[in-house]
Amino acid sequence: MRLIGGYIRLDGGPAELRHLAAMADAMTAPALSPILRPAVNGPCGLFELDFAATPASAGAPPGGWLVAADLRLDHPDAFAASYRGTDPASRLVSMIERHGADFPDKLYGDFAVEIWSETARRLWLGRDFAGVRPLAYTYRPGRYLAFASLPKGLHGAGFSSGEPDPAAIALRYFAGYFREGDSGFSDIRYLPPGCTLVMAQDQSGPREIRAWQPDPSMIGGWRHGIDAGAEELRHRIGEAVSVRLPAAGAVCSELSGGLDSSAVTILAARDMRDRGGQVVAVSMMDEAPASIVNDHGDGHLVAAILARQPDLIWVDSDGEAPPAPFDPDVPRAGAATRRAAIHLTAKRFGADIVLTGLGGDQGPSYNGKDIYADMARSGRWIHLFRALSALSVQEGVPLSAMIRRRVIAPLLPPGARSVIDRIRGRGRTFNPRLFHLQPDCRRIADAFVAAEMGIADPIRLRGFTRGKLAARCTRLAVEGASAGIGYAHPLLDRRVVELSLAFPAHHFVGEGMARQPFRRAMCGILPEEVRTWPFKYSPAIGDILRLSAERAAILTELEGLRGNAQVESVFNIPSIIAVVRAIPEGEAALAMARRIAAAGRGRAPPRTHFLIARMAASMARHMAMLGSYAMLKADENRQPRTFEGMADERPISI
Repeated sequence: MRLIGGYIRLDGGPAELRHLAAMADAMTAPALSPILRPAVNGPCGLFELDFAATPASAGAPPGGWLVAADLRLDHPDAFAASYRGTDPASRLVSMIERHGADFPDKLYGDFAVEIWSETARRLWLGRDFAGVRPLAYTYRPGRYLAFASLPKGLHGAGFSSGEPDPAAIALRYFAGYFREGDSGFSDIRYLPPGCTLVMAQDQSGPREIRAWQPDPSMIGGWRHGIDAGAEELRHRIGEAVSVRLPAAGAVCSELSGGLDSSAVTILAARDMRDRGGQVVAVSMMDEAPASIVNDHGDGHLVAAILARQPDLIWVDSDGEAPPAPFDPDVPRAGAATRRAAIHLTAKRFGADIVLTGLGGDQGPSYNGKDIYADMARSGRWIHLFRALSALSVQEGVPLSAMIRRRVIAPLLPPGARSVIDRIRGRGRTFNPRLFHLQPDCRRIADAFVAAEMGIADPIRLRGFTRGKLAARCTRLAVEGASAGIGYAHPLLDRRVVELSLAFPAHHFVGEGMARQPFRRAMCGILPEEVRTWPFKYSPAIGDILRLSAERAAILTELEGLRGNAQVESVFNIPSIIAVVRAIPEGEAALAMARRIAAAGRGRAPPRTHFLIARMAASMARHMAMLGSYAMLKADENRQPRTFEGMADERPISI
């Protein structure tokens, strides 16, 4: 794993290594010992913080240039052939000279990049199209522009005040993710994915430029048939997994039993076996008793994977790690300890990469409601009827209801959908999350939903242009950084995504199942039980039992938040307390878990008011801790740790 950072002084003064060391120190957890590679050039200073201790490249960028990059290329040979230079840093400079601010659109891979030109007195920051590698910045007019992989590199080193952003935190709770650019801090912004930030000393301020913008005309453009599409998808996914694996040793892979994580895990295991390495499959099994879960659980799917790949090392990490320490950059909302358990498992086996299936739902295994509406628009009536008939049988829902839900509703204009939702009690005003927000924050949430409903982008593109996916990638990256762990997302490989967007809507349904052609592509790779399993499991059954056990502790925490002006500017604490008090205990909690399990075989259980209240309590607690976090205040007397390479002022090489 690698983190980067730096700053440019706008007052003409020289950058200093001590400020770079302070930023690196703020991003380094106490137990980690990365190598720092800093460099300064006039008013600009950049650094790389290498947790894997990989050897520095023998090359260096041309004179007058600085380059720092958190970079993994999809096609390094093609990159080397296309741009001049003997090392990645020089080639990135060549790319800037050729493409300017459009360079993130030309670079295939996962990356966050910082490039400074002494001649042009200009800085470029760039981020990959999916936001896999994080990059945040803060700006002080006339003083500096500072940037780092993690917000703590900015507020922890005194470049930012670290004051919470109430509107961003309210929307993070309400929507479940940060809006594009939001960080939770009032004066720190994440560079949006697929964008470039350009800053010259003579500019009035930094400019964000969207370099990657998918063309809506690419949707549905595949013309080579379903089977050919499945074969090409199989090839691209296999290649995407392979290029993200280490040359040897161990790698971790999340394994939920679902289509996406199972495919990634098996493909990784096959490849690592050929390399003499090992895959550690990490699951977080639901703690609910088997007598309640029955066939709603995912245990039988994980067992099928392990039977297919007996050389996998399997670990059930749920509850294995102690509570995760407070991280100011990560608003905690329920799964923090589980994530820490994965990191602990990875470190135990010497792995510093965790593979995930994140992105499959938006790309190759897409199953959005708009698929059926698109089939109606394009006149694919036979395909539509067969797909909806199979779906109605599968879910036990009348065909007429399936048509209303999957075809008619998506075809209605946003205004009509809004009216219907409000009549049925599902509109913005009736969203139960709003009950726990103060009136001003309710209005912010209401305006956010209204703006989202008015977006004209095709639904299949929104996953890659509206921020939710990037927010999830960013959160994993930030959480992993605290343990020196990097996350890899093969299903967010750009070539996989581009192919998935090109498939026509009717390619995504067939054989009585949705999520095609991914299922066809995985024929012979996934066990048939997993490949044809039609349901997606939700752990809400076990969540109810966990909530029951945590009820008293949550109430104690909430009582302690009463009177906290900063917290109560966002959250309605009495409202949260009232719902938490109603959480059932003992036999009543078991009875509720049984009712959720009986809601439908394999169907995702409803998110109850109790789960929403827990999320609100978690976010409120985080906000309170943020307000008193000592590192948020600049400390001029702070002595950062000494990093190896601090005396090295040569240009950074990758």
